[in-house]
Amino acid sequence: MLRFGIVGAGRIARKFATDIRVVDNATITAVASRSLDRAREFAQEFGIEHAFGSYDDMAASDVVDAVYIATPHNFHHDQSILFMRHGKHVLCEKPIAVNTRELDAMIDVANEQKVVLMEAMWTRFLPVFRHLDETMQSGRYGDLQELRIELGMPLTINADPSGRILNPNLAGGSLLDVGIYPLSIFRFLTKDKIASMTVDASFTDTGVDAHVAIDITLANAARSSVQLASAIDRDLWNSLTATFQHGHVEIPHFWWGNRLYEDDAVTEFPFTAGGFEYEIASFVETIQSGALENEIMTHAESRLVMKLMDDIRQRIGLNYPFE
Repeated sequence: MLRFGIVGAGRIARKFATDIRVVDNATITAVASRSLDRAREFAQEFGIEHAFGSYDDMAASDVVDAVYIATPHNFHHDQSILFMRHGKHVLCEKPIAVNTRELDAMIDVANEQKVVLMEAMWTRFLPVFRHLDETMQSGRYGDLQELRIELGMPLTINADPSGRILNPNLAGGSLLDVGIYPLSIFRFLTKDKIASMTVDASFTDTGVDAHVAIDITLANAARSSVQLASAIDRDLWNSLTATFQHGHVEIPHFWWGNRLYEDDAVTEFPFTAGGFEYEIASFVETIQSGALENEIMTHAESRLVMKLMDDIRQRIGLNYPFE
């Protein structure tokens, strides 16, 4: 039984604590927060034995084998390294780091400590995307020709300027928070090199990106066209459509997608719980197998997307104060 500690006691941690209940060979034994009272409240709600008011104390304890990091983006690097240096496996919420430099340092520590480090990109593990992967691998679709993926919602309405979404000191903005979903699924669907890319962005009063639109032409025989967009100040289309040589697919609400439109057919892929259970189970299986990387979210996969985000941020002039 793999014993998890949860780092952070916010909304996303609650989803993890709920969905892990349906995963075999996994349990939560501890939670840590900067507020001991908050950790204790979380522990009481979910029946967790140990509550820590210090991340260092949980890292040094012997009551967890692995941790799920559910804190804002800017903390991921330091916290992942803290727990890995104490021999704990790390499942880190996306984006796994703020930039490639941070991610490379994290990967170095994971290799040195011989622990599993995995980005918690839950969408990549959903049944609909595992089915899509199998179909693409079979060659039935042929080459990708056109792709459009958007994810945006009005998160800035009445948002606290010092909170996670709008604060540059917390690596706020649309690209890292929601834009990583279209980017990650884009790189899941094709690894073809980028021939050209144009990026347009608008910004909030706090200086983080509110909306980013990305147009890409791939360096393949089809010169495939890719349109990606993210936003925190408006609703977007929030779906995925992909046209292949031999078929067309659409996944509405793709980031939690459970329905696939494939030409004229519709297939349902219901969740067992809330959707996080698939990434958790895969992470647990990786550790139990003795492997040091998850076969779906490899270090190379995370790095490919992180490097692309670095490039996009450079093009729109978005740098965080702590970088």
